Amino acid sequence: LRSHADDDDEDLNLITVHTLAVGGTNTATGQAVLEYDILSKDASNPDILINAYSINDMHVLTLNEAAGSNMTIRDKVFVRTVLKCRSRPVLLWLDDYIGNEQREILATQELAQSIHVLANYYGFGFISYADAVRDLVYADTKETMFSPAGWYGTVRPDRMQREIHPGQGMHMAVAWMMAYNLFSAVSTHCSKAALRPLSVPEYKFPEESRDQILNGKTLLQIFQ
Repeated sequence: LRSHADDDDEDLNLITVHTLAVGGTNTATGQAVLEYDILSKDASNPDILINAYSINDMHVLTLNEAAGSNMTIRDKVFVRTVLKCRSRPVLLWLDDYIGNEQREILATQELAQSIHVLANYYGFGFISYADAVRDLVYADTKETMFSPAGWYGTVRPDRMQREIHPGQGMHMAVAWMMAYNLFSAVSTHCSKAALRPLSVPEYKFPEESRDQILNGKTLLQIFQ
């Protein structure tokens, strides 16, 4: 996201959204794009940067790649690259992976948990669509609003198939989640910025208080 508030043309929208992702790529690609500054001119120096690579990051090809490397290290490099950007953008990391390529509970949430740790350390935003709908999806894996519609195909409708891409319902829900979290962040920040420290008068402890406390009197007795 890049703001146009400083442009000469007042008729321009204040916010412009640039979608720069390339199909089939992951965080490693995004890190290279930022490191070598190959963004288009109108999208360079963003104010807000959203990492929405989690589905491809959790893809089976990425997991094979992880056998010889560490996904957490790769993601940490991406975060540090963002921090070095000239515009110092606000980083928001979206976790929208609700797929079933990993048949183990811990493996399914491994990436999200590591990103959550990095978010706490580096102070960037972490938004999880997967956590918001996980209970709903697992309770009824045949619903198609929030979960991948391809889990149950027409050939073997009784057996769950491998699928990582949810449909339109997920994209609509994520759009609303991003809008809500951006609004919440802005309103919270502006509210804190508007606060002013209260002027608290300094209280001078009576000179004799120390001796009275040493003599066994309580603070309540002193002030009475």
